[in-house]
Amino acid sequence: TNHFAWDGCVPVGRTSFGSPVELNSEFMRADLKILVGSIIPHGAAGFSGGSKLLFPGIASLASAEAYHRGSCARGRYAVVETDARLEADDAARLAGVDFLVNGIPSSRLGLAGLVTGDVVEAHRAGCEIARRVYATPTPAGADVCVLSVYPKDAEFLQYLTAFAPWQTAPEPLVREGGTVVVALDGGEGLGSHWLFGPGMRLDGGRAPRVKGRDIVFFAPGIDRGALQPAARDEAILFKTWDETRAWLAAKHGKRARVSVFRCGTIQLVAGRA
Repeated sequence: TNHFAWDGCVPVGRTSFGSPVELNSEFMRADLKILVGSIIPHGAAGFSGGSKLLFPGIASLASAEAYHRGSCARGRYAVVETDARLEADDAARLAGVDFLVNGIPSSRLGLAGLVTGDVVEAHRAGCEIARRVYATPTPAGADVCVLSVYPKDAEFLQYLTAFAPWQTAPEPLVREGGTVVVALDGGEGLGSHWLFGPGMRLDGGRAPRVKGRDIVFFAPGIDRGALQPAARDEAILFKTWDETRAWLAAKHGKRARVSVFRCGTIQLVAGRA
């Protein structure tokens, strides 16, 4: 069964934050309710997985929008008990989730850890494992920082997930006037998101920016015409690494100081190298 947020959801109640909890009706009819997923860094809930697999994972579009406009807008990376996480936990208790199975994926898509049990308690234990596994000592103030979207690099819309190191660094990873390179395969094109995708309710519709730095995309699978209109006109986009390197060399010369995050989506900065 594939969840469809526009239909097939039933009201369950409201969270303590005031959002309506409308969930997949087939899930709610089940005698045993188990959530299965992974724990990786998340910009609003601190870490993914746990109760977020339910809310907004299999919630109605109205519930998902209320969540993203409300508690989710106040979150941050690597902090476990954000408002977004606590609201999702509220929904999981309302729904009567029985059990959680969450893996902590490694850089090679193996398992660095596995937690099972109560939807809240097991998730908290998994977050502590994830925090240790994903910690990356990093030098600050580079001329260029390469952020790979791997392992979520199939869709362009996922590029923001690669900024987990940037968002958790105590000092800027790139000096003023430097360059951030976002690297992704983009084999599935722009991708889709029921709230943030093109034409959807929370579509920002602007080109990506990093204050005081250039942002460059190395994305072999992305055609400029597939991007949202604002990004289509403004984005610095290359399909080959040779083109990307040539642009960087023209700006920074051949002796630039570079930091590379090979798995940016699952890396968190933990102090200076």
